[in-house]
Amino acid sequence: MGAGARTKKIALFNVKVYAITLYVEAEKAARELGIRKRGGFFDDDNDDDYALALADGGFDKVCRGCVWWGGVCVERCVDY
Repeated sequence: MGAGARTKKIALFNVKVYAITLYVEAEKAARELGIRKRGGFFDDDNDDDYALALADGGFDKVCRGCVWWGGVCVERCVDY
C-alpha cells in the first residue's frame, strides 16, 4: 500500500534511520476505500480520514517497521 524511509545526513552521506511499510489485501482494500470515497468519507485536506480508513478497514493488513542500529536492521512486524 505504501512505504516510507527516514534518512539523516551524517557528514557527506545520507544514512537510513528507519523505514515503514504497510501491506494490505489489494482487492478488498481497493473496494472498501472506493466505497468510502464515493460516500464522501474522505476530506481532501485531511490525511487523518485516510489513516482511519486504513486502520479500521475490513481487510487484512501488516505494518512492517525496520530500524537501523549500528548498521544492522532490527525488524518488527505487526498484524492488524
